[in-house]
Amino acid sequence: MAESAPQNGNSRPGGTGKRPPVGTGKSPQVGTAKRPGVGTGGHRPAGSSSGGRMTLLVMLMLLAGAVGAVLAFKDEIFGDAKKPDNQFTHKPVKPVDPIKPVKPVDPVKPVDPVKPVDPVKPVDPPKPQNPDNGLAQKAIADGKDLIAKINYAGALKAFGTVETMKVSPEMAKEAAGLKAKAEAFDRLTRDIKIRPDAGQIISIVELADGKKLRGVVTRKPDGSYSMLTGTAGGGQMSLMLQAADVRDIKEIDPAERRAELTKALNARLAKLGATAGAPELFEMAAFAIENGLREESLPILEKAYDASQAAGKDMLTMIAEDQAGKLFAQANWSDSIGQEIYARRYCEKIRDNPMYQKTGFFQAAEQLLAMMDQRKGIKYVSTVQITGVEVKNPDVKLPVSTEPVSTTPEPPRAAPKVTISRVASKVDISEANRLFEEGMNHYVKAMPGMPDCKTHQAEARRLLRRAQDLYEAAVKADPGNDQLQSRTTDCNMRLYGIMKMSTL
Repeated sequence: MAESAPQNGNSRPGGTGKRPPVGTGKSPQVGTAKRPGVGTGGHRPAGSSSGGRMTLLVMLMLLAGAVGAVLAFKDEIFGDAKKPDNQFTHKPVKPVDPIKPVKPVDPVKPVDPVKPVDPVKPVDPPKPQNPDNGLAQKAIADGKDLIAKINYAGALKAFGTVETMKVSPEMAKEAAGLKAKAEAFDRLTRDIKIRPDAGQIISIVELADGKKLRGVVTRKPDGSYSMLTGTAGGGQMSLMLQAADVRDIKEIDPAERRAELTKALNARLAKLGATAGAPELFEMAAFAIENGLREESLPILEKAYDASQAAGKDMLTMIAEDQAGKLFAQANWSDSIGQEIYARRYCEKIRDNPMYQKTGFFQAAEQLLAMMDQRKGIKYVSTVQITGVEVKNPDVKLPVSTEPVSTTPEPPRAAPKVTISRVASKVDISEANRLFEEGMNHYVKAMPGMPDCKTHQAEARRLLRRAQDLYEAAVKADPGNDQLQSRTTDCNMRLYGIMKMSTL
């Protein structure tokens, strides 16, 4: 179908002809300026009056909506007529303080490199102000004089006074060394017992039968004599002699007697040799004191002190260790020959002496006592007997003799005899028995001072230790065997004793 031709050649298609747009003047109508009309494609069919009316209706509705919006927001647009002009409904905002200007930061100074720290120098001990060396020198001189007079306790006190004085380090060191020497001399000599005949007049008594006795003689009012003399074994004997029994009495000059004792002392020192240690030298000093040669004992003590210093050890400690060791050896040998009562007393001498409490034999004595106590818990019967070993009663006082004697126990001249009981078990202990018997043969030759004692000590330790292991294993397999337990106890105690004696 062909499109209708326009009514006027000047008319635009889809327009209204020559009708001007809605509105007045030259202003375009609100909402319609240069906007196509309502309709499909923006065009209205020519000659349609209903499209114009529809457009007018829409415009009226838009206008009514605009008027309503103005009425609704009239207060916001025109202001509230009831409020004065420029009156706000919200609270005024507090003015913000002006920002203070930031102070510029000073530039960071470069850090200087750390200087290496010098090593700390050792601080010397402060020297005493105004050292009173004069008084210290006098105290030291007094102490030396007291040592020369065999007054070791007084010398110890004199040297000790220097400790409270302001003196130079050299003077303080000298006084400390002398004090240690005086303390050792005092402690070691204070308990030495002097023989009753020391310093007394010794006489030679010729009896009516021609025999001669030597000792201290006292004449009684009735003309008889009492005489204190020595025995061949180093003991003492008191005799009562009637006047008719005595043919002659000749007193020995005290100077002659002193010379005789000094000769015996020098002979013992020569036997020791120049390399003798502090313990051996002290024994000689003790021998001199026992026999009344106190002045002769001092040079020997000085040598003993120098020997201990050369060895880098304390004199008192060295001698205490030696003395405690010899007491322990006596305790061990006493127990070995069945003299438990003596063994206990020797151990108690070690335990009760404060000088021995810091030695290794203090603990050894405690252990030996404990082992003797443990034997009481089983049906113990000794399985080994040793004969030929002399052990002195520790409670016997120093024997009185007119001849110089030493208190040091002498080792046996010949090897003691060993008798070992036969011990059987339900397990084979033949090898243990063989080792024990062989070990005990070395044991009795291992007493300190005997020939080749160190070699025998080493063999006894080796053999008894092997036997001990076998016996202890057998006891576990045969626990009800009292005889086996006794043998095991004997082996353990002799092994312990030889191990400790090896340190002497």
